Amino acid sequence: MNDSTTKKDEKLISKYINDLIKTFNTAISAEEDPPESPEWLIENIAEVVNKVVPPPKGPLIFFDTSNDSLMKNTKLLVSYYFDLNRLIESNRLTTLDFRSEFRPIADLEKILGDDPKSPFFKEIYDGLRCLQRST
Repeated sequence: MNDSTTKKDEKLISKYINDLIKTFNTAISAEEDPPESPEWLIENIAEVVNKVVPPPKGPLIFFDTSNDSLMKNTKLLVSYYFDLNRLIESNRLTTLDFRSEFRPIADLEKILGDDPKSPFFKEIYDGLRCLQRST
């Protein structure tokens, strides 16, 4: 990673660090009974857990070092004139796509409901999209 990329990453992380500390630095007394979960929450969690989310398809790139894969990746890079941005852009909706490892944001929103922290998590999720566009 070059210095410019590192500085961009530091700037992005510093934007959220105080919110992360506030969000996850909440003490819960062991002597208190946990509150009853509302019925809507149990139903929404069950719906999200049981929802079939197909995994993204595989990318054009091969992630091993066999001679065959190296040759295919070389031909692929040549076909994109060694422009990795174009190559990655052509792999939308694959496992190479940014945020492909996450479930759809609507699933998280369904579970969080009207929780005051919901906009914070959505902002982080959207921030990943912005980070992807800025690199």
